[in-house]
Amino acid sequence: EIYDSLCRAGDPDADKSWNCPGITASVGRNAEGWTCTVTVPETSLPGFSADAFPVNFARCRALRDQAEEYYHWSPIPSKRFHDLVNFGVMNLKTRPETNLILNGDFQEPAQGTNSLAAHWSGSVANPHQFPGTRMTLDTKIFMKGGQSVHLSSTDGGYVEFYQKLPGLKKNTRYKISYALRTRDIASAQNQGAIAVLYYGPGRYAYLPQASVMGTFPWHQVVAEVVTPEDFDLDKTRLCFRIQKCTGDAWFDQVSLEEIK
Repeated sequence: EIYDSLCRAGDPDADKSWNCPGITASVGRNAEGWTCTVTVPETSLPGFSADAFPVNFARCRALRDQAEEYYHWSPIPSKRFHDLVNFGVMNLKTRPETNLILNGDFQEPAQGTNSLAAHWSGSVANPHQFPGTRMTLDTKIFMKGGQSVHLSSTDGGYVEFYQKLPGLKKNTRYKISYALRTRDIASAQNQGAIAVLYYGPGRYAYLPQASVMGTFPWHQVVAEVVTPEDFDLDKTRLCFRIQKCTGDAWFDQVSLEEIK
């Protein structure tokens, strides 16, 4: 039996009276597990474009005497399957590379003693004073690609990793996105996990504007920013940090794209 409904961004209620003409579905088993194939005619999707369209793949796994497990291809920080704002984007046509971030999935190895991964640097401020604050590559917890950057602190220290952006344009709109997961982030000063676009001393933009605290599963953080009319390109960088808090934060799949 196939369930279909019409969902709109920002509307929590799905229109269950809508039916998708021509949709088919089949399931099967193989040596590695099971498969599900769903076919949806393009003519049944008004406004469909092969260049880019919102999509998500999700599963609710019900286990006897255990809590339900929810899986999402594009992470959603809730148990709802119809949160269109957090859907991923599928492209059926080849697109030119527009991500200005190099090694945004941290797969290229480090180049030098102060390098976290290729094109990325990082440090712990006052490591002797804050021995419980650390930065590592995590090969067990990641979105995709095999590893993420894990920032952690048990003593409220300051740790960040960053990439320099010498090619950033002035007075230009950009979209920044990254995957974030947190665990038990706590602070008496409302500090937590955050990304910062740094233009120089006293000049920066928080992405998002408020730090993330508490515990959240993997989810996509997306923000738009317009660069200033004038800033020092040699000092500009995109930073990810935790500060004045305890807990863990994982970052993955970083991208920065010019909005044209």
